Amino acid sequence: MDWERERDALMLLGYVLYSAGRLERAEEVLAGVCAMTPGDDEAERLLTAVRCRLGRHAEVLMATSRQLALSLAEPEAAAMHWLRAEALWDLGRKEESADAASRFLAWRAAEPTGVA
Repeated sequence: MDWERERDALMLLGYVLYSAGRLERAEEVLAGVCAMTPGDDEAERLLTAVRCRLGRHAEVLMATSRQLALSLAEPEAAAMHWLRAEALWDLGRKEESADAASRFLAWRAAEPTGVA
């Protein structure tokens, strides 16, 4: 199997593990993908979501800052703002969290379907 197909299979596995609540295992799989393919923004975004659920707030803030600096397309940027808002809230940084959440909500309101 070539690396691209293996990467896609590992991404799917990571997502299934994340969805099933097996966060530590999802983190292992996705961290492996990120290590094998530095600069894989999709893998990093999913890993960031996993780490947010694990309460790794400092890592989430670093990753969301890095991702938002990439000038992401709107759905991806909105997701990073939401993860950032969650991490900031859990850290007690309520005003910053509200700002990040408002950026997510502004995108959501602008969506034709209103669904994120």
